[in-house]
Amino acid sequence: MKSDVVINPESSQAESSQAEPAFKRVLTLPSLVFYGLAFLVPTTLFDMYGIVSNITHGMLSFTHALTALAILFTAYSYGRMVAAFPISGSAYTYAQQAINPYVGFLTGWTVMMDYLLIPMLSYVIAANYMVALFPDMSKWVWILGLTIFVTTVSYLGISLTAKVNNAIVITQLSIIAIVVIFLVKYIAGGGGIGTFIHWETFFNASEIAKPDVGWNVIFTGASILVMSYFGFDAVTTVAEEAINPRVNVAKAAMIICAGAGIVFTFSSYLMLLAWPTGWSEFTDAATGSLDLFKKIGIGVLAHAHQAKEITTSSKRKHAILSVD
Repeated sequence: MKSDVVINPESSQAESSQAEPAFKRVLTLPSLVFYGLAFLVPTTLFDMYGIVSNITHGMLSFTHALTALAILFTAYSYGRMVAAFPISGSAYTYAQQAINPYVGFLTGWTVMMDYLLIPMLSYVIAANYMVALFPDMSKWVWILGLTIFVTTVSYLGISLTAKVNNAIVITQLSIIAIVVIFLVKYIAGGGGIGTFIHWETFFNASEIAKPDVGWNVIFTGASILVMSYFGFDAVTTVAEEAINPRVNVAKAAMIICAGAGIVFTFSSYLMLLAWPTGWSEFTDAATGSLDLFKKIGIGVLAHAHQAKEITTSSKRKHAILSVD
């Protein structure tokens, strides 16, 4: 007996496509930029200041410029890959699709280790800072509280996560802006070099020429400053939640790295102008920025800088699946 039911292949395919689960595409280009900046943590500028200034003999700004140039090539590569494969997965997806599934598998597990270890380290670092500010509270209380907060925000969805990221980035950029204003005021008042144009502060050829210095110190410093850009690729992990990912995700990666490079290079240049000999005079190179803050009259930021580490842990919710 012949069936009266006519199956339309195109209709069946459409229904199957509609039934397939998918993320909501809610992230615009500005949201993607803020998302990536939140993972990148702009205020790492201050964390790297003392250590890399000491290593490079005061040529921090020049080293930042070289590092930014190198990172831009990486960002461009990510942009090309996301244009070819506009799906979530970042390096795992690109290695799997462009090279080999086995290479993708290994890359995925390597990235997963990064996603697991970085948040844990961030919680511990943030807890250390908070205990310094509130010594009566145990470290584990801060670690547990931060874990619950970040998990809750991530669980509530990508829209809320984006808003929290925006708030974190605005807070950190505000801190950088305040420091820059005080640096300009300090230098204009005759502090430090006393001028805003000084080539040797950017690149000291005589220092490079010394036998025990050379270009090795620059490349060593650059290998450390690369960590300042860790996290910009987070935008590629939300390609399926981005509007027009082939274009916007690629643009966001370039904007994040170029913007961070300009801010890092310019801000560090002002920091060096304000204290040109600081690289050899830090009480502790690891906390050199705190010495600088006190020198230019914003010692209160020494505590604010500690407190901002709580935002550092909050932004590193790397690889937590948001359900929106």
